[in-house]
Amino acid sequence: MKEKFIKYWNSITVKSISLLIFVIVAVLICMETASFYFMSKYEESIIRNYQDSLELYIDFWDNSFQSMNNELLSVIATSNTDHSYHNVCKTEDELRFQTSLSSLNRRLTQIAWNHGNDMLVFVYVPDKDVYIKSSNGIVPNEERKQLDNDIRSYIRTAEKKNEDNWEYLKSGDTDYFIQVYQLYNGYIGCIITWEELFEGLLQDGQIMDIVMLNDEYDLVNHYTKDDQTGLSAETEEFDISMKCLPYTIRIAITQKSLMHDKVYFVVLSVLTIIIGIGLLVFNICFHMKYLLGPLNCLKTAMEQFSQGDFGVRLKENQTSNEVNILFRTFNEMAEQIIHLQAEVLNKELSEERMKSNYLRIQIQPHFYTNILNLIYGMAQLRDYQSIQKLSMTTGKYFRYLLGEKGSLVKLKEEIDCVCNYFEIQKIRYGDNLEFYMNVEEDMREQMIMPLIMQTFVGNSIKHNVNLVDILKVKVDIRKQEEKIHIVINDNGVGFPDAVLDRINRGENISEDGEHIGICNVKERLKLLYSDKGCVHISSRPGESVVTVILPVII
Repeated sequence: MKEKFIKYWNSITVKSISLLIFVIVAVLICMETASFYFMSKYEESIIRNYQDSLELYIDFWDNSFQSMNNELLSVIATSNTDHSYHNVCKTEDELRFQTSLSSLNRRLTQIAWNHGNDMLVFVYVPDKDVYIKSSNGIVPNEERKQLDNDIRSYIRTAEKKNEDNWEYLKSGDTDYFIQVYQLYNGYIGCIITWEELFEGLLQDGQIMDIVMLNDEYDLVNHYTKDDQTGLSAETEEFDISMKCLPYTIRIAITQKSLMHDKVYFVVLSVLTIIIGIGLLVFNICFHMKYLLGPLNCLKTAMEQFSQGDFGVRLKENQTSNEVNILFRTFNEMAEQIIHLQAEVLNKELSEERMKSNYLRIQIQPHFYTNILNLIYGMAQLRDYQSIQKLSMTTGKYFRYLLGEKGSLVKLKEEIDCVCNYFEIQKIRYGDNLEFYMNVEEDMREQMIMPLIMQTFVGNSIKHNVNLVDILKVKVDIRKQEEKIHIVINDNGVGFPDAVLDRINRGENISEDGEHIGICNVKERLKLLYSDKGCVHISSRPGESVVTVILPVII
């Protein structure tokens, strides 16, 4: 038995807990012994500190009331750049009135929000029957209508306005303080509940006996308790005046409330420490079993999963809802990761297919052959200057097509590509082809998906140049509603109705090898921009309009 005790006592855990208990008890006894001597010395200090804290609390609300006064005056100030209040009161223009009314309502809501939505800010214009207010969260829904009516009634009957002092207002069973300023034919004001003002004081209700609100004639306007009996001789009274309220706050607290029984305090402190130590030990054991243990299991499972064991799963138990949620979330995340791996693989395959179509658009054998034939014909005619121009333009065009490009390129690079493409076609078709480009100057640095404009400009020339006398292709690029709008217009024969209908329905029309560029662009738009990019095509004989809408990316 003795050996077991020695072994048990040699445990570092037992020694640590025993030493902790001994130290805490010793310190507590010393502190409580000294407190009997010093408690009387601290009584005056406690009362003085409590007085200071009350004054700080009242100063806070004085500053809040003054701040609210200043904000109300700033709304109606004639020097204010925001004339919404003036327009609501004076303007006869209905559009300006409604716009100002909405702006003023937002201003009132912002003022209330600045003060934590603990106040109700309102504007009342009687002759226009206008009454707007900020979000009303200071009273229940059933009392809001009565409060609004009482505010209107107060404005119509109150004698004092445009003063810094807030007045007392009774609405239903609730007491309020209200401030109203008048300018022109309107009134702007703010209202706060009595409970909100004294909430901080009422939180000390366990040591506070009575809170009274006295007016300038020392008449009591309000009690925090129904008991209005006289105060005992051992009661401490604190009188505090407020700058923005014509009242004095009187707080009565018994000395016993401020200074509890010393022996009771010592005994309670010792019991609290002992109980706290016991709860601490119990808490450690509880967390080891029901929290730290399961978390360690979760950690081990995550390590196994990260090392490639995708089949690891955690068994849920009924001891803790939170732990069950963690285990279930881990299992669901493991399933989702496996599912996402499959989706990523499918996406990579889809991107490879898109890349294949993308290359088909980049390298068009028949276009390349036509350029070579054109150079051959020019050489026969000894038109060396045109050969030089065509070779230089073609080099720039194919250098861009075959060069490395990311998912996005600058708009100015796309514009240069389209211009080079047109110059090649202009040399080939001469006066049968006209091209116009209109770009907002600040748009050239925008980032867009490559080979969008070239695809549609190429389609316009390919399908229309031999079918009209003079083919006119116009490209207009502008920013509208934070979107890039690329509009490509031509005077060709237009799309066949069946083809246009299939394009607008989102069907694939590239099975026969035609219009593969349009399908490619639409698929790449969906892949890169999701639902933020789109293509609209309208067509009729003599006019086709392609509108590409992309998000603004700089």
